[in-house]
Amino acid sequence: MPTRAGWTLLTICGAFLLSPVTAADDGAPPFVAGDRWTYRYTQDGSERGTYTEQVGAIAEDGTAEFVAEGGSITTFDQRRHRYLARYAADALTGRPGAVLEDWRGNDSTLSFPLRVGAQWSVTQRYNNADTGYELSTVRLEAKVVGHERARTPAGEFDTYRIELVGRWRSEPHISEGLAGRQVETDWFAPSVKRLVRREIRSYGFTSAKTTSAVIYERVDELMSFRLAQTSP
Repeated sequence: MPTRAGWTLLTICGAFLLSPVTAADDGAPPFVAGDRWTYRYTQDGSERGTYTEQVGAIAEDGTAEFVAEGGSITTFDQRRHRYLARYAADALTGRPGAVLEDWRGNDSTLSFPLRVGAQWSVTQRYNNADTGYELSTVRLEAKVVGHERARTPAGEFDTYRIELVGRWRSEPHISEGLAGRQVETDWFAPSVKRLVRREIRSYGFTSAKTTSAVIYERVDELMSFRLAQTSP
């Protein structure tokens, strides 16, 4: 979503052999240049496609760059396990260009060390990168509810199951300041270093503003991954 030094991945007849989650797996995983994950996602019941992210450069301070297939680059603070921003790629240098989304004030949905029963709060604000206007805010309470074997197109993984419950709201100048409940479930696999599955469901009012209903639903699942070798 192993030990802190890295993971060993064995492939036999195309099947991944992954060790069960243990107490040694609860720390934040160190990313390595070349780590790669491909996900598929559905939104509101319809399959929308796939996306791939690969770890590119890692700065001296530990900040990692996730390079997407479309060319955008997302910076990630490994010390705080928090996304920082998404940039358009600079075609001339291959380095981040214009800011597309600024996430520096947002909390990660993960908080390490992960242990069953651990709880934390998550606040995420979504802004217009061009104007700086705040569009919406999500506030969630997260809890690690247990260990669970998760099945994905990439295989089965031993995971931490994390449940998040809270509320979202749009700013008054967007959608008339609507708000509602949000429920999220994440499955984090230490052997993969990232989430292998995520389900998000947002509730809001119908156009008549009299009945609460699901207005947004998204599921992301891991399709494949490749972890680069770590130095001895």
